[in-house]
Amino acid sequence: TPTPTPTLCIDCAGWFDSQGDTCSQYQSLNYCTSTGLPGSGWQPSWGSISSYVNPTTNTSALTSCCTCGGGCNGVTITPAMTATPTPTRTPTPTVTPACTDLSNWYDIYGFTCLDYQSNNFCNSDGTPGSGWEASFGTFQEVANPVTGLTSAQACCICGGGSRPPTPTSTPTRTPTPTFTPTSTPTPTPTATSTPTATPQTPTATPVPSHFIP
Repeated sequence: TPTPTPTLCIDCAGWFDSQGDTCSQYQSLNYCTSTGLPGSGWQPSWGSISSYVNPTTNTSALTSCCTCGGGCNGVTITPAMTATPTPTRTPTPTVTPACTDLSNWYDIYGFTCLDYQSNNFCNSDGTPGSGWEASFGTFQEVANPVTGLTSAQACCICGGGSRPPTPTSTPTRTPTPTFTPTSTPTPTPTATSTPTATPQTPTATPVPSHFIP
C-alpha cells in the first residue's frame, strides 16, 4: 500500500483580520492553536477569534490560517455580502523581563541556560536540580571554559542572570540641631573676710644680772 502524501497547508493569500494581523502574526504571537482554540497569546478580554474577520472576505483566522486549523490550499473564498463589525483589540502591554540570561553562555558540555531549564538541571537557589547527575560534576567544574561563570551565575533559572537593580529609597537626612547660645551669668564676687590680727605678747628681753640693783 503506498504511503499517503501529507497534505501541505497553505494560508489564504493576503489574508488579514480587522486589526490588520496576518496569519504569520497569529502564529508568531501564539494567538491560536492548530485545533482552532485560543492560544497562549490570545487575551480573553478580546473576545472570540471568529469575531475578527477580514473586511473583504468576512473570514477569520480559523478558516484562513493553517496555524489556526484553517488554510486555503488553492480554494477561493467567496467574499461575503456583509461584514460583521468587530471590537477593537487592546494590545497587551509589554512587560520588562525580571531577569535575563547571560547571552551566549554555555558550560563545558555545551548545555545552555535553556537546557538547564528544560532538563531541571538546577534549582532557583543555585543548587543542582532533579535532572542533574552527580557524575556530571559540580557546577563550578563544568563552568563556561572561557569566562569561568557557572550556571548559578549566568542563568535566571539557577538564580543567576542579569536582573534590574532594586530601587532603594533615598535616606532621609536628619537635620543637625541648632544650639542657641545662652548668656553666661557673671559670677558675683564673694566678699573675702578680713583676717583678724592676732595680738602678740611681746617677749621680755632678759636684763643682765649685773644691772639688777
